[in-house]
Amino acid sequence: VKKLAPNLYQVAFRGHASFSELMRYVERSGASLVITDNFRAGDARSLAREIRRRLGVEALPMPR
Repeated sequence: VKKLAPNLYQVAFRGHASFSELMRYVERSGASLVITDNFRAGDARSLAREIRRRLGVEALPMPR
């Protein structure tokens, strides 16, 4: 976890997590904004959409 500013943190994941594990992590984190990326050939847009839809947390995909 890297603190970027007051109330702004960067959290990088290593290894692999399932979709349900990612959703649980976001939910438990208490984050108000999540930015998803495609670094490991994922689907940032779909993940961001599901975070917003299922958890009501603002989520934005990074551009490719």
